[in-house]
Amino acid sequence: MVFDIGGNTGEWSFKLLSRKFCTIWIFEPIPYYVDILRHTFRDRSDVKIFDFGFLDRDISLSIDIDGIASSLYRTGHKNEIVKLRSINDFIKSHNLTKIDLMKINVEGAEFPIIDSLIESGNIKIIQDLQVEFHDFITDAEEKYNIIAKKLSETHYLTYHYSFAWENWRKYDN
Repeated sequence: MVFDIGGNTGEWSFKLLSRKFCTIWIFEPIPYYVDILRHTFRDRSDVKIFDFGFLDRDISLSIDIDGIASSLYRTGHKNEIVKLRSINDFIKSHNLTKIDLMKINVEGAEFPIIDSLIESGNIKIIQDLQVEFHDFITDAEEKYNIIAKKLSETHYLTYHYSFAWENWRKYDN
């Protein structure tokens, strides 16, 4: 079970599917990209596409649309209102007890998403958390350090490129 949070056009999921047999759930709130995803994966029963993103609560917000840099936390481009759901409510409503890999690339929203996973305890059902933290968020380094300290209680770093990609793997226990 793989979660691709911030699916964009599906490039990451497509590459993963070419290497591994898995089931991927892709979460993407921008309708234009959802249409691309549905077209790209139209014949794949192992891919499920959701037309919303995640946050720490259910809400509709304006997103700045800028390709792979689309963000709730930037401005200057075309804006669109998108649906965001509580990641913890989603996990509970789908009775999920294990997610093998969760990829998060959401241009700043990773901070409240991961923090809410930690606070709820749902972080413990995630085997590998691959995330791109972004440094354009106010107090990004301080927020990252707080999250990293909390994550280190249940997971350990397998690789780390500061404010780029990193992976946290759950301890075997």
